[in-house]
Amino acid sequence: MTHIKRDHVLFVLILGVILDTMEAEFVPNGRPVLLDEVKELHFQKGRETTYKRSPSLPQLRCTRGCEFEPDIVRCKNVKPRGRSSRWQCETNLPTHLKIGKTDIICEGFHSDEDEEVLEGSCALQYTLTHAGWALYGHKGAMEYDPKMKGWSASWIVISSVVGYIMLNIYNAVNWTQEFKTLLVRLRLLYKKFMRWLQGLRDETLPVSEAERKCCRFNAKHVRDRSGSSHDGPHCPDHCPDMDK
Repeated sequence: MTHIKRDHVLFVLILGVILDTMEAEFVPNGRPVLLDEVKELHFQKGRETTYKRSPSLPQLRCTRGCEFEPDIVRCKNVKPRGRSSRWQCETNLPTHLKIGKTDIICEGFHSDEDEEVLEGSCALQYTLTHAGWALYGHKGAMEYDPKMKGWSASWIVISSVVGYIMLNIYNAVNWTQEFKTLLVRLRLLYKKFMRWLQGLRDETLPVSEAERKCCRFNAKHVRDRSGSSHDGPHCPDHCPDMDK
């Protein structure tokens, strides 16, 4: 019975090795290709790359913000430039996520720096980022990215400070306008009060004989020979009624 169990375990191990070998195909006589000639690459979840000199890699590997793993990612070579080619990758993702940084790694055919790569040896490493504020109750990728958490918290603090400053400026402007209006009203009240006070003073103060003569002199508008007029002696601003 124990012998049967050991055989069963051995069979499972051998089967696992065979399946793993089937997924990661060893191709000592693989075909070399130039990345400049590759227009598009398809990467599948759960599949391994082919290999000859280096160990195989998973075709798809998420390195940050990995709350969702797409089944297939398609990358187009939009700017061929050998190993420095620019790729544009697309896949189906939830609305609150988008692909961030991408890095395509291929095994050089003869060496690591070889411009020709082994066909089927390319793998994609990618990150997921948050496409905006959380939608439909999804948890954002920032929960898996401490840097994104810090960035979000910083913007919240900055927005709060800016809002507080703008509110104080708005209140200060309104207060300034109200203060100016108050000053105008106080000035008008002051003028009315001064007029009332002047009238009260004229009614209560006695009129001297000199003030009477001064007012009579000004009333006559004495003219000299040249025809110009001049004022007489200095008189008070208000001349009392001479009939009194």
